[in-house]
Amino acid sequence: MEIQSIYENIVESKTGEKVPLFTGGKPANSLYNPVREAEKAFPVTPVETFAVFVGMGDGKRIKLFLDADIKNECLVIEKNRESINFLEDIQENSDLIKSKKVRLLDFDREKQDFPTILSQTYLPAIFKNFTLNILQSWKNFCPDEADWILTKTEKTLVSISRDFATQSHFGKTWFVNFTKNLFILENIQKTVGKNIFHRFLDTGKTAVIAAAGPSLEKDILYIKEKRDSLTVFSTDTAYPVLHTEGIVPDFIVSIDPQYLSARHLQGKFQPDGEQNKIPMEKPVLIMDICGNPAVAVTALKLEYPVIFAAGGHPLASYFAGLFFIPVFSTFAGTVTASALDIARRLGFSKTRILGGDFAYTGGKPYSRGTYFENQFFSISDRLSPGESLYTGLMLRTDVQKVREKNGTITYKTEILDSYRQCIETADAKPEKWKEKDYTFLPSGNFLPEFKSKLKKLLVKTESGLQDFFFLEGMEKEETRVFLAILPLMAFFRKKKPLENREKILKMTINLALNIIEGYTHII
Repeated sequence: MEIQSIYENIVESKTGEKVPLFTGGKPANSLYNPVREAEKAFPVTPVETFAVFVGMGDGKRIKLFLDADIKNECLVIEKNRESINFLEDIQENSDLIKSKKVRLLDFDREKQDFPTILSQTYLPAIFKNFTLNILQSWKNFCPDEADWILTKTEKTLVSISRDFATQSHFGKTWFVNFTKNLFILENIQKTVGKNIFHRFLDTGKTAVIAAAGPSLEKDILYIKEKRDSLTVFSTDTAYPVLHTEGIVPDFIVSIDPQYLSARHLQGKFQPDGEQNKIPMEKPVLIMDICGNPAVAVTALKLEYPVIFAAGGHPLASYFAGLFFIPVFSTFAGTVTASALDIARRLGFSKTRILGGDFAYTGGKPYSRGTYFENQFFSISDRLSPGESLYTGLMLRTDVQKVREKNGTITYKTEILDSYRQCIETADAKPEKWKEKDYTFLPSGNFLPEFKSKLKKLLVKTESGLQDFFFLEGMEKEETRVFLAILPLMAFFRKKKPLENREKILKMTINLALNIIEGYTHII
Protein backbone atom coordinates (compact mmCIF):
# COMPACT_ATOMS: atom_id res chain seq x y z
CA MET A 1 0.00 0.00 0.00
CA GLU A 2 1.35 3.40 -1.00
CA ILE A 3 2.16 5.71 1.92
CA GLN A 4 0.54 9.12 1.57
CA SER A 5 0.78 12.43 3.38
CA ILE A 6 -1.69 13.04 6.19
CA TYR A 7 -1.94 16.66 5.02
CA GLU A 8 -3.94 17.79 2.00
CA ASN A 9 -3.73 21.58 1.80
CA ILE A 10 -2.16 24.76 3.20
CA VAL A 11 -4.30 27.82 3.92
CA GLU A 12 -3.75 31.26 5.45
CA SER A 13 -4.77 32.20 8.99
CA LYS A 14 -6.46 35.54 9.76
CA THR A 15 -3.04 36.91 10.62
CA GLY A 16 -1.64 35.82 7.25
CA GLU A 17 0.32 32.79 8.45
CA LYS A 18 0.39 29.48 6.57
CA VAL A 19 -1.50 26.67 8.29
CA PRO A 20 -1.53 23.03 7.07
CA LEU A 21 -4.81 21.12 6.87
CA PHE A 22 -5.10 17.41 7.62
CA THR A 23 -6.82 15.11 5.18
CA GLY A 24 -10.49 15.89 5.74
CA GLY A 25 -9.91 19.61 6.18
CA LYS A 26 -9.15 20.04 9.89
CA PRO A 27 -6.36 22.59 10.63
CA ALA A 28 -3.14 21.51 12.32
CA ASN A 29 -2.76 24.94 13.93
CA SER A 30 -4.88 27.93 14.85
CA LEU A 31 -6.61 29.59 11.90
CA TYR A 32 -6.81 32.79 13.91
CA ASN A 33 -3.34 33.49 15.35
CA PRO A 34 -0.90 30.53 15.08
CA VAL A 35 2.02 32.64 16.40
CA ARG A 36 0.26 33.27 19.70
CA GLU A 37 -0.67 29.59 19.84
CA ALA A 38 3.01 28.66 19.43
CA GLU A 39 4.07 31.05 22.19
CA LYS A 40 1.72 29.28 24.62
CA ALA A 41 3.53 25.99 24.01
CA PHE A 42 6.41 27.11 26.26
CA PRO A 43 5.26 29.40 29.08
CA VAL A 44 8.74 29.01 30.62
CA THR A 45 11.73 29.69 28.37
CA PRO A 46 13.50 26.36 27.74
CA VAL A 47 17.27 26.45 28.40
CA GLU A 48 19.77 23.74 27.39
CA THR A 49 16.77 21.53 26.67
CA PHE A 50 16.23 18.51 24.45
CA ALA A 51 12.70 18.18 23.11
CA VAL A 52 10.70 15.58 21.25
CA PHE A 53 8.08 17.22 19.06
CA VAL A 54 5.29 15.01 17.75
CA GLY A 55 3.69 16.56 14.68
CA MET A 56 5.42 19.37 12.77
CA GLY A 57 2.32 21.37 11.95
CA ASP A 58 3.34 24.86 10.85
CA GLY A 59 6.73 24.49 12.63
CA LYS A 60 6.33 27.73 14.61
CA ARG A 61 6.43 26.23 18.10
CA ILE A 62 9.56 24.26 17.13
CA LYS A 63 11.25 27.37 15.76
CA LEU A 64 10.42 29.33 18.93
CA PHE A 65 11.93 26.50 21.00
CA LEU A 66 15.18 26.50 19.04
CA ASP A 67 15.40 30.30 19.08
CA ALA A 68 14.94 30.38 22.88
CA ASP A 69 18.44 28.99 23.47
CA ILE A 70 21.18 28.25 20.98
CA LYS A 71 21.92 25.03 22.90
CA ASN A 72 18.41 23.61 22.48
CA GLU A 73 18.00 20.63 20.14
CA CYS A 74 15.13 18.38 19.21
CA LEU A 75 13.78 15.24 17.62
CA VAL A 76 10.74 15.89 15.41
CA ILE A 77 8.39 13.00 14.64
CA GLU A 78 6.02 13.17 11.69
CA LYS A 79 3.74 10.49 10.30
CA ASN A 80 5.88 9.83 7.26
CA ARG A 81 8.36 11.35 4.82
CA GLU A 82 5.53 12.25 2.46
CA SER A 83 3.98 14.44 5.16
CA ILE A 84 7.34 16.09 5.84
CA ASN A 85 7.81 16.84 2.17
CA PHE A 86 4.33 18.35 2.01
CA LEU A 87 5.00 20.63 4.99
CA GLU A 88 8.27 21.85 3.49
CA ASP A 89 6.30 24.50 1.58
CA ILE A 90 5.97 26.37 4.89
CA GLN A 91 9.12 28.44 5.43
CA GLU A 92 9.53 27.54 9.11
CA ASN A 93 9.44 23.84 8.25
CA SER A 94 11.84 24.29 5.35
CA ASP A 95 14.33 25.84 7.78
CA LEU A 96 13.78 23.07 10.32
CA ILE A 97 14.42 20.34 7.76
CA LYS A 98 17.80 21.92 6.96
CA SER A 99 18.74 22.64 10.58
CA LYS A 100 21.57 20.67 12.20
CA LYS A 101 19.79 20.99 15.53
CA VAL A 102 16.83 18.93 14.32
CA ARG A 103 16.60 15.17 13.84
CA LEU A 104 13.57 14.13 11.78
CA LEU A 105 11.89 10.77 12.29
CA ASP A 106 9.52 9.12 9.79
CA PHE A 107 7.10 7.29 12.11
CA ASP A 108 5.77 4.85 9.52
CA ARG A 109 9.25 3.70 8.50
CA GLU A 110 11.36 4.32 11.63
CA LYS A 111 8.90 3.54 14.41
CA GLN A 112 10.96 0.70 15.90
CA ASP A 113 14.11 2.84 15.87
CA PHE A 114 12.58 5.56 18.03
CA PRO A 115 13.75 4.31 21.48
CA THR A 116 17.30 3.87 20.20
CA ILE A 117 17.36 7.25 18.48
CA LEU A 118 16.00 8.96 21.61
CA SER A 119 18.65 7.25 23.78
CA GLN A 120 21.39 8.38 21.41
CA THR A 121 20.27 11.98 21.06
CA TYR A 122 19.02 12.89 24.52
CA LEU A 123 21.89 12.64 27.00
CA PRO A 124 21.35 14.20 30.45
CA ALA A 125 25.09 14.90 30.74
CA ILE A 126 24.63 17.42 27.93
CA PHE A 127 21.10 18.73 28.36
CA LYS A 128 19.72 20.09 31.62
CA ASN A 129 16.10 19.49 30.69
CA PHE A 130 13.82 17.31 28.58
CA THR A 131 10.35 17.96 27.24
CA LEU A 132 7.83 16.05 25.14
CA ASN A 133 5.46 18.19 23.06
CA ILE A 134 2.63 16.50 21.17
CA LEU A 135 0.63 18.72 18.84
CA GLN A 136 -2.97 18.28 20.00
CA SER A 137 -4.42 18.32 16.48
CA TRP A 138 -1.91 15.65 15.42
CA LYS A 139 -2.89 13.53 18.42
CA ASN A 140 -6.55 13.86 17.45
CA PHE A 141 -5.76 12.76 13.87
CA CYS A 142 -3.30 9.98 14.83
CA PRO A 143 -4.41 8.88 18.34
CA ASP A 144 -2.85 5.40 18.28
CA GLU A 145 0.50 6.72 17.05
CA ALA A 146 0.51 9.49 19.66
CA ASP A 147 -0.28 7.05 22.49
CA TRP A 148 2.46 4.69 21.29
CA ILE A 149 5.02 7.50 21.22
CA LEU A 150 4.01 8.66 24.70
CA THR A 151 4.33 5.15 26.16
CA LYS A 152 7.67 4.47 24.45
CA THR A 153 9.03 7.85 25.52
CA GLU A 154 8.17 7.19 29.16
CA LYS A 155 9.81 3.74 29.08
CA THR A 156 12.89 5.02 27.27
CA LEU A 157 13.30 7.88 29.74
CA VAL A 158 13.35 5.35 32.58
CA SER A 159 16.18 3.53 30.82
CA ILE A 160 18.03 6.79 30.09
CA SER A 161 17.62 7.89 33.69
CA ARG A 162 18.97 4.58 34.96
CA ASP A 163 21.92 4.78 32.58
CA PHE A 164 22.67 8.36 33.62
CA ALA A 165 22.54 7.38 37.29
CA THR A 166 25.11 4.66 36.62
CA GLN A 167 27.35 6.98 34.59
CA SER A 168 27.19 9.78 37.13
CA HIS A 169 28.01 7.36 39.94
CA PHE A 170 30.85 5.50 38.21
CA GLY A 171 32.03 8.08 35.64
CA LYS A 172 35.11 9.08 37.59
CA THR A 173 35.83 5.54 38.77
CA TRP A 174 35.71 4.17 35.21
CA PHE A 175 38.16 6.79 33.99
CA VAL A 176 40.62 6.14 36.83
CA ASN A 177 40.33 2.38 36.33
CA PHE A 178 40.94 2.69 32.60
CA THR A 179 44.05 4.77 33.20
CA LYS A 180 45.47 2.30 35.71
CA ASN A 181 44.63 -0.72 33.57
CA LEU A 182 46.62 0.70 30.66
CA PHE A 183 49.75 0.29 32.76
CA ILE A 184 48.91 -3.38 33.31
CA LEU A 185 48.02 -3.89 29.65
CA GLU A 186 51.34 -2.41 28.53
CA ASN A 187 53.12 -5.12 30.49
CA ILE A 188 51.02 -8.12 29.48
CA GLN A 189 49.66 -7.44 26.00
CA LYS A 190 52.47 -9.29 24.19
CA THR A 191 51.11 -12.52 25.65
CA VAL A 192 47.34 -12.03 25.68
CA GLY A 193 46.74 -13.46 22.19
CA LYS A 194 48.05 -16.88 23.12
CA ASN A 195 45.85 -16.90 26.21
CA ILE A 196 42.93 -17.68 23.93
CA PHE A 197 44.12 -18.53 20.44
CA HIS A 198 47.13 -20.63 21.44
CA ARG A 199 45.11 -22.86 23.74
CA PHE A 200 42.64 -25.41 22.46
CA LEU A 201 39.07 -24.15 22.37
CA ASP A 202 36.51 -26.78 21.50
CA THR A 203 33.56 -24.65 20.45
CA GLY A 204 31.57 -27.81 19.88
CA LYS A 205 31.19 -28.10 23.63
CA THR A 206 28.41 -26.38 25.56
CA ALA A 207 29.47 -23.06 27.06
CA VAL A 208 28.10 -22.89 30.57
CA ILE A 209 27.72 -19.44 32.13
CA ALA A 210 27.94 -19.78 35.91
CA ALA A 211 26.06 -16.94 37.58
CA ALA A 212 25.82 -16.47 41.34
CA GLY A 213 22.08 -16.84 41.91
CA PRO A 214 20.77 -19.20 44.61
CA SER A 215 20.01 -21.95 42.06
CA LEU A 216 23.75 -22.38 41.42
CA GLU A 217 23.84 -24.48 44.60
CA LYS A 218 21.90 -27.28 42.89
CA ASP A 219 23.35 -26.62 39.40
CA ILE A 220 26.85 -27.38 40.65
CA LEU A 221 26.10 -31.09 40.37
CA TYR A 222 25.36 -30.73 36.64
CA ILE A 223 28.72 -29.01 36.06
CA LYS A 224 30.57 -31.76 37.95
CA GLU A 225 28.83 -34.55 36.05
CA LYS A 226 29.25 -32.98 32.61
CA ARG A 227 32.57 -31.14 33.16
CA ASP A 228 34.43 -32.81 30.28
CA SER A 229 31.77 -31.76 27.77
CA LEU A 230 31.56 -28.17 29.03
CA THR A 231 33.54 -24.96 28.71
CA VAL A 232 32.83 -23.05 31.88
CA PHE A 233 32.59 -19.26 31.91
CA SER A 234 32.34 -18.17 35.52
CA THR A 235 31.12 -14.73 36.50
CA ASP A 236 33.49 -13.23 39.05
CA THR A 237 30.74 -13.43 41.68
CA ALA A 238 30.26 -17.18 41.15
CA TYR A 239 33.99 -17.98 41.13
CA PRO A 240 34.36 -18.71 44.89
CA VAL A 241 31.39 -21.10 44.71
CA LEU A 242 33.01 -23.14 41.94
CA HIS A 243 36.34 -23.32 43.70
CA THR A 244 34.76 -24.38 46.95
CA GLU A 245 33.31 -27.29 44.98
CA GLY A 246 36.64 -28.08 43.34
CA ILE A 247 35.66 -26.76 39.91
CA VAL A 248 38.22 -24.74 37.97
CA PRO A 249 36.44 -22.71 35.27
CA ASP A 250 38.00 -22.10 31.87
CA PHE A 251 37.26 -18.39 32.01
CA ILE A 252 36.35 -15.81 34.61
CA VAL A 253 34.52 -12.67 33.47
CA SER A 254 34.55 -9.40 35.43
CA ILE A 255 33.03 -6.01 34.57
CA ASP A 256 32.51 -4.42 38.00
CA PRO A 257 34.47 -1.15 38.46
CA GLN A 258 34.40 -1.35 42.26
CA TYR A 259 37.22 -2.62 44.43
CA LEU A 260 34.96 -5.22 46.04
CA SER A 261 35.04 -7.14 42.75
CA ALA A 262 38.62 -8.21 43.57
CA ARG A 263 37.34 -9.97 46.69
CA HIS A 264 35.75 -12.64 44.51
CA LEU A 265 39.27 -13.80 43.61
CA GLN A 266 40.60 -13.46 47.13
CA GLY A 267 39.97 -15.23 50.42
CA LYS A 268 38.47 -18.65 50.74
CA PHE A 269 38.27 -19.80 47.16
CA GLN A 270 40.80 -22.64 47.64
CA PRO A 271 40.18 -25.73 49.79
CA ASP A 272 40.66 -25.17 53.50
CA GLY A 273 44.32 -24.75 54.43
CA GLU A 274 45.34 -24.18 50.80
CA GLN A 275 44.44 -20.51 50.35
CA ASN A 276 47.89 -19.62 49.02
CA LYS A 277 48.25 -22.57 46.70
CA ILE A 278 47.96 -21.76 43.01
CA PRO A 279 46.08 -24.48 41.10
CA MET A 280 47.83 -26.23 38.22
CA GLU A 281 44.90 -25.42 35.94
CA LYS A 282 44.58 -21.68 35.54
CA PRO A 283 41.43 -19.99 34.29
CA VAL A 284 41.73 -17.00 31.98
CA LEU A 285 40.40 -13.74 33.41
CA ILE A 286 38.58 -11.64 30.81
CA MET A 287 37.79 -8.23 32.22
CA ASP A 288 36.49 -4.88 31.10
CA ILE A 289 39.34 -2.42 30.66
CA CYS A 290 37.25 -0.01 32.79
CA GLY A 291 36.90 -2.66 35.49
CA ASN A 292 38.75 -2.44 38.77
CA PRO A 293 42.51 -2.95 38.30
CA ALA A 294 42.71 -4.79 41.62
CA VAL A 295 40.96 -7.71 39.89
CA ALA A 296 43.70 -7.95 37.27
CA VAL A 297 46.45 -7.51 39.85
CA THR A 298 45.00 -10.29 42.01
CA ALA A 299 44.67 -12.63 39.02
CA LEU A 300 48.24 -11.98 37.89
CA LYS A 301 49.54 -12.74 41.39
CA LEU A 302 47.77 -16.09 41.08
CA GLU A 303 49.46 -16.51 37.67
CA TYR A 304 46.11 -16.45 35.89
CA PRO A 305 46.29 -15.14 32.32
CA VAL A 306 44.50 -11.77 31.95
CA ILE A 307 42.77 -10.39 28.89
CA PHE A 308 41.41 -6.86 28.77
CA ALA A 309 38.43 -6.21 26.52
CA ALA A 310 36.39 -3.10 25.76
CA GLY A 311 32.86 -3.03 27.12
CA GLY A 312 30.31 -0.32 26.48
CA HIS A 313 32.22 2.65 27.92
CA PRO A 314 32.83 5.15 25.08
CA LEU A 315 36.43 5.67 26.20
CA ALA A 316 37.04 1.91 26.02
CA SER A 317 35.43 1.79 22.57
CA TYR A 318 37.57 4.72 21.43
CA PHE A 319 40.70 2.96 22.67
CA ALA A 320 39.71 -0.36 21.08
CA GLY A 321 39.36 1.35 17.72
CA LEU A 322 42.99 2.48 17.92
CA PHE A 323 44.80 -0.36 19.67
CA PHE A 324 42.94 -3.54 18.73
CA ILE A 325 41.60 -5.05 21.92
CA PRO A 326 38.48 -7.22 21.64
CA VAL A 327 35.07 -5.75 22.31
CA PHE A 328 32.07 -7.22 24.09
CA SER A 329 28.67 -6.09 25.32
CA THR A 330 28.02 -4.64 28.76
CA PHE A 331 24.69 -3.17 27.70
CA ALA A 332 22.59 -5.32 30.02
CA GLY A 333 24.50 -4.14 33.07
CA THR A 334 24.95 -7.65 34.44
CA VAL A 335 28.13 -9.74 34.21
CA THR A 336 26.06 -12.81 33.33
CA ALA A 337 24.96 -11.24 30.04
CA SER A 338 28.53 -10.12 29.32
CA ALA A 339 29.87 -13.63 29.93
CA LEU A 340 27.25 -15.03 27.56
CA ASP A 341 28.20 -12.47 24.92
CA ILE A 342 31.91 -13.36 25.25
CA ALA A 343 31.18 -17.07 24.89
CA ARG A 344 29.32 -16.40 21.67
CA ARG A 345 32.10 -14.14 20.37
CA LEU A 346 34.54 -16.99 20.96
CA GLY A 347 32.43 -19.17 18.69
CA PHE A 348 30.21 -21.15 21.07
CA SER A 349 26.75 -21.74 19.63
CA LYS A 350 25.49 -24.01 22.41
CA THR A 351 25.17 -22.04 25.63
CA ARG A 352 23.48 -22.54 28.97
CA ILE A 353 23.15 -20.22 31.98
CA LEU A 354 23.30 -21.79 35.44
CA GLY A 355 22.58 -19.81 38.59
CA GLY A 356 20.92 -17.09 36.53
CA ASP A 357 17.86 -16.68 38.74
CA PHE A 358 17.40 -12.95 38.13
CA ALA A 359 15.25 -13.08 41.23
CA TYR A 360 15.69 -13.58 44.96
CA THR A 361 14.90 -17.28 44.93
CA GLY A 362 13.83 -18.70 48.26
CA GLY A 363 14.35 -15.27 49.77
CA LYS A 364 18.08 -15.27 48.97
CA PRO A 365 19.97 -12.93 46.62
CA TYR A 366 23.11 -15.07 46.20
CA SER A 367 24.28 -18.65 46.17
CA ARG A 368 25.91 -20.10 49.26
CA GLY A 369 29.68 -19.69 49.05
CA THR A 370 29.84 -16.34 47.26
CA TYR A 371 31.87 -13.52 48.75
CA PHE A 372 28.67 -11.52 49.30
CA GLU A 373 26.93 -14.39 51.08
CA ASN A 374 29.94 -14.91 53.34
CA GLN A 375 30.18 -11.17 53.94
CA PHE A 376 26.56 -10.86 55.03
CA PHE A 377 26.84 -13.60 57.62
CA SER A 378 30.32 -12.61 58.81
CA ILE A 379 29.01 -9.20 59.92
CA SER A 380 25.71 -10.47 61.29
CA ASP A 381 24.95 -10.55 65.02
CA ARG A 382 21.95 -11.04 67.30
CA LEU A 383 20.62 -7.57 66.55
CA SER A 384 21.33 -7.73 62.81
CA PRO A 385 21.19 -11.38 61.70
CA GLY A 386 22.22 -12.33 58.17
CA GLU A 387 18.59 -12.83 57.18
CA SER A 388 17.81 -9.22 58.12
CA LEU A 389 20.76 -7.97 56.09
CA TYR A 390 19.55 -10.01 53.12
CA THR A 391 16.07 -8.55 53.51
CA GLY A 392 17.51 -5.04 53.55
CA LEU A 393 19.26 -5.72 50.25
CA MET A 394 16.22 -7.25 48.59
CA LEU A 395 13.76 -4.59 49.75
CA ARG A 396 15.88 -1.58 48.77
CA THR A 397 13.65 -1.33 45.67
CA ASP A 398 10.04 -2.32 44.98
CA VAL A 399 9.64 -6.09 44.86
CA GLN A 400 7.00 -8.51 43.63
CA LYS A 401 6.39 -11.44 45.98
CA VAL A 402 5.72 -14.78 44.26
CA ARG A 403 4.87 -17.97 46.14
CA GLU A 404 6.21 -21.00 44.29
CA LYS A 405 4.51 -24.41 44.03
CA ASN A 406 6.91 -25.88 46.58
CA GLY A 407 5.87 -23.25 49.12
CA THR A 408 9.00 -21.12 48.92
CA ILE A 409 8.88 -17.41 48.17
CA THR A 410 10.66 -15.69 45.30
CA TYR A 411 11.07 -11.94 45.12
CA LYS A 412 11.27 -10.21 41.73
CA THR A 413 12.26 -6.63 40.90
CA GLU A 414 12.01 -4.47 37.82
CA ILE A 415 15.77 -4.24 37.37
CA LEU A 416 16.28 -8.00 37.72
CA ASP A 417 13.50 -8.55 35.18
CA SER A 418 15.28 -6.14 32.82
CA TYR A 419 18.46 -8.25 33.12
CA ARG A 420 16.54 -11.33 32.08
CA GLN A 421 14.90 -9.51 29.16
CA CYS A 422 18.27 -8.22 27.92
CA ILE A 423 19.67 -11.75 27.89
CA GLU A 424 16.60 -13.15 26.13
CA THR A 425 16.84 -10.51 23.38
CA ALA A 426 20.65 -10.43 23.10
CA ASP A 427 22.36 -10.93 19.76
CA ALA A 428 22.84 -14.69 19.39
CA LYS A 429 25.54 -14.23 16.75
CA PRO A 430 27.70 -11.23 17.67
CA GLU A 431 30.88 -10.53 15.71
CA LYS A 432 33.49 -13.13 16.62
CA TRP A 433 36.82 -12.26 18.19
CA LYS A 434 39.82 -12.61 15.90
CA GLU A 435 43.51 -12.93 16.59
CA LYS A 436 44.09 -9.45 15.18
CA ASP A 437 42.13 -8.16 18.16
CA TYR A 438 45.27 -8.85 20.19
CA THR A 439 47.79 -7.15 17.90
CA PHE A 440 50.65 -5.72 19.94
CA LEU A 441 50.65 -1.96 19.79
CA PRO A 442 52.33 0.56 22.12
CA SER A 443 49.25 1.27 24.25
CA GLY A 444 51.44 3.33 26.57
CA ASN A 445 51.41 6.03 23.91
CA PHE A 446 47.66 6.42 24.20
CA LEU A 447 47.43 8.62 27.30
CA PRO A 448 49.97 11.26 26.20
CA GLU A 449 48.20 11.51 22.83
CA PHE A 450 44.76 11.57 24.43
CA LYS A 451 45.95 14.26 26.83
CA SER A 452 47.05 16.40 23.89
CA LYS A 453 43.65 15.99 22.22
CA LEU A 454 41.85 16.93 25.43
CA LYS A 455 43.85 20.14 25.67
CA LYS A 456 42.81 21.07 22.12
CA LEU A 457 39.18 20.37 23.01
CA LEU A 458 39.54 22.56 26.09
CA VAL A 459 40.58 25.46 23.87
CA LYS A 460 37.55 24.75 21.69
CA THR A 461 35.19 25.22 24.61
CA GLU A 462 36.28 28.83 25.02
CA SER A 463 34.17 29.69 21.97
CA GLY A 464 31.26 27.65 23.34
CA LEU A 465 29.93 24.30 22.17
CA GLN A 466 26.64 25.21 20.59
CA ASP A 467 25.62 21.77 19.42
CA PHE A 468 26.05 18.41 21.03
CA PHE A 469 24.64 15.85 18.64
CA PHE A 470 26.05 17.38 15.50
CA LEU A 471 29.02 19.09 17.16
CA GLU A 472 29.07 21.81 14.57
CA GLY A 473 32.55 23.14 13.92
CA MET A 474 34.30 20.12 15.47
CA GLU A 475 36.50 17.76 13.53
CA LYS A 476 35.71 14.05 13.47
CA GLU A 477 38.51 13.13 15.89
CA GLU A 478 37.47 15.90 18.29
CA THR A 479 33.96 14.46 18.28
CA ARG A 480 35.29 11.01 19.25
CA VAL A 481 37.31 12.50 22.10
CA PHE A 482 34.29 14.47 23.29
CA LEU A 483 32.08 11.37 23.31
CA ALA A 484 34.78 9.36 25.11
CA ILE A 485 34.52 11.56 28.21
CA LEU A 486 30.72 11.72 28.39
CA PRO A 487 30.43 9.40 31.46
CA LEU A 488 32.93 11.62 33.27
CA MET A 489 30.81 14.59 32.22
CA ALA A 490 27.77 12.86 33.74
CA PHE A 491 29.68 12.72 37.03
CA PHE A 492 29.88 16.53 37.07
CA ARG A 493 26.34 17.06 35.73
CA LYS A 494 24.98 15.12 38.72
CA LYS A 495 27.05 17.21 41.13
CA LYS A 496 26.18 20.53 39.47
CA PRO A 497 22.82 20.11 37.69
CA LEU A 498 22.30 23.86 37.14
CA GLU A 499 25.76 24.59 35.72
CA ASN A 500 25.98 25.51 32.03
CA ARG A 501 27.33 23.06 29.48
CA GLU A 502 30.63 24.83 28.81
CA LYS A 503 31.51 24.97 32.51
CA ILE A 504 30.65 21.28 32.96
CA LEU A 505 32.81 20.35 29.97
CA LYS A 506 35.74 22.43 31.22
CA MET A 507 35.59 20.77 34.64
CA THR A 508 35.38 17.36 32.97
CA ILE A 509 38.41 17.93 30.76
CA ASN A 510 40.47 19.37 33.60
CA LEU A 511 39.66 16.38 35.82
CA ALA A 512 40.57 13.99 33.00
CA LEU A 513 43.88 15.80 32.49
CA ASN A 514 44.64 15.66 36.22
CA ILE A 515 43.91 11.92 36.36
CA ILE A 516 46.11 11.26 33.34
CA GLU A 517 48.87 13.42 34.78
CA GLY A 518 48.84 11.28 37.90
CA TYR A 519 49.58 8.08 35.96
CA THR A 520 51.37 9.13 32.76
CA HIS A 521 54.74 9.14 34.52
CA ILE A 522 54.52 5.40 35.27
CA ILE A 523 53.21 4.31 31.88
